[in-house]
Amino acid sequence: MSMPMEHIAASLVGVHPAAFGARPRFLVLDDVLPPLGYEHRWSPLLEGMHPADQAWATEAELAVTTSIIVLARPPAFPQMASLREIGAHLSECPVAAPPVVFVPIAAPGEAAADAGWLRDLLNEFVIDDVVLGSPLGHALALAVRAKLVGLDRKLDGLQEDLEVSFARADEKERILSAMDARWQYLRARLFHAIPPPRNDAEDSVAQTAGGFRFGPQISRNAFGVVKAAQRLAPTTTEQDVRFTGILTVDTREAARSLGDMKLLNTFLKVMHRLAALQQHPNVTRVIETFSSPRHLYVALELGGFRTLFTRLNMRDAPHQGAAAAPLGAPAIKSVMRQLASAVRHLHCVADVCHRDVKPE
Repeated sequence: MSMPMEHIAASLVGVHPAAFGARPRFLVLDDVLPPLGYEHRWSPLLEGMHPADQAWATEAELAVTTSIIVLARPPAFPQMASLREIGAHLSECPVAAPPVVFVPIAAPGEAAADAGWLRDLLNEFVIDDVVLGSPLGHALALAVRAKLVGLDRKLDGLQEDLEVSFARADEKERILSAMDARWQYLRARLFHAIPPPRNDAEDSVAQTAGGFRFGPQISRNAFGVVKAAQRLAPTTTEQDVRFTGILTVDTREAARSLGDMKLLNTFLKVMHRLAALQQHPNVTRVIETFSSPRHLYVALELGGFRTLFTRLNMRDAPHQGAAAAPLGAPAIKSVMRQLASAVRHLHCVADVCHRDVKPE
């Protein structure tokens, strides 16, 4: 659809290109001659033209262009494909592309651009803003300049937000590095029960670490998460072929203070002490401990995939059927007998006081 030259001239009458900025580029979606004074800043975009074939779209020219002002007649034009190529070219250009402002120009008697069409235009093409209201002359220049100033402020705000985000990320990394250094120093000087890092213990949330393959999560305690695990290369000893419970401790989360590290160190000392004494069938035994720069892993005997707390909670789940039935007297006596025997072993044999006995 042709755009008569008088409509372009009417919209730019009495306005020099410099009123739109230092070095604007007027991109006209039709074969229209430029108004007087616009010859060097005027580029028609015809159907089938590619940006690589146009001098204004080179990297050198885009680097000095302050804005691209697209003049077109809504609601449709055959140069849509060319405009799409222009957007792709600006997106891939190594230099920072100038802002693109779209100016729909309606002929006398024609309806203004439809809002839905303009919204689709903004979403589909690399267009930063649209001038509405069909202003003419200096009013058009002021409207375009206002759009460009708003885009500059928005860009500055995004740049500031990006710089703040980078600064926060750097600060977070420094804090985490300091926490890692504190962990390593205190482990070596004060808390000898915490093992040094091992090279084969991956520092990630992977499904394997230290020769173990992790299974489902069984429980969670004050230090971390307990998961079922098996050795990747089982040996013939009983403790290796059975399922094992792996307590994974995130040292940055579970050891934020000196008190946290003391509790963790005491826990490991007690567990290793129990492992060195005569074994009790109802006391979990430590198999080994190892650590990476970020995580501490404690391999324990697996007492089962379900805790007493889980079993008791099943009473509130009628759909479980017989499994949700209350424990009978023989089962309760058995649980209490095992519990009393285990606590007696801790107190009388290991000289350890367990102050937090609970169904979990």
